[in-house]
Amino acid sequence: MDASLFKRLIFTERLNLELRLEVQNVFNHVTWGNPDTTIGVPGNDNPNAGRITSTGPNWQPRNLQFAARFQF
Repeated sequence: MDASLFKRLIFTERLNLELRLEVQNVFNHVTWGNPDTTIGVPGNDNPNAGRITSTGPNWQPRNLQFAARFQF
């Protein structure tokens, strides 16, 4: 879920300032990768068989972007 907030401050008829906050992945939910499917062989078992040890290929952590725009 992405979100953005904008606030415009008007000083005069021609001068104004716009403040922005843009957020990607607002709730910071993790997309997990697939579990390890390698079971191993007798005498050489895989201790991570069935475990999820990574994030998904398209997962991005929360990202905030601030901006200010002065118009004259």
